[in-house]
Amino acid sequence: MAPSVVRDLCRGKGFRFDDLGESTMKGFEEPVRLFEVGRSEG
Repeated sequence: MAPSVVRDLCRGKGFRFDDLGESTMKGFEEPVRLFEVGRSEG
C-alpha cells in the first residue's frame, strides 16, 4: 500500500496504482487515501 504522494511521484514509471479508498491511520488527523501498487503491463 502507498499513500497518494507516492503515486504522484511514481507516475509514468511503470507502476499501476489501484485505489483502495480512504483509511484512518494512527498518527494522522485526517483519513489517508491508499493505493495498492503493482506493475503496469506493457
